[in-house]
Amino acid sequence: MGGKYEGNVNFKVASICFDSRLIFNETNGLFIAIKTTKNDGHKFIREAYEKGIRCFVTERPPKKKRKRCIIYHCKRQYFIHPKMG
Repeated sequence: MGGKYEGNVNFKVASICFDSRLIFNETNGLFIAIKTTKNDGHKFIREAYEKGIRCFVTERPPKKKRKRCIIYHCKRQYFIHPKMG
């Protein structure tokens, strides 16, 4: 996948989500924030964080340093469905 990793290397992911509307109190979730032709998942990182997500995969580095794990500088082509959303 490439990218840079920050945070807890022992974080265990229980679920993966790319739609912040589908997050319900998810403390061990991973949120994938990618920019698509219809939307930009980076706009929903704060919402995902407020709903309990602490691990993120993003295309750019975080604006704020928070206690979490994050993989950034990832490109859309690494995902199975690069044309989603």
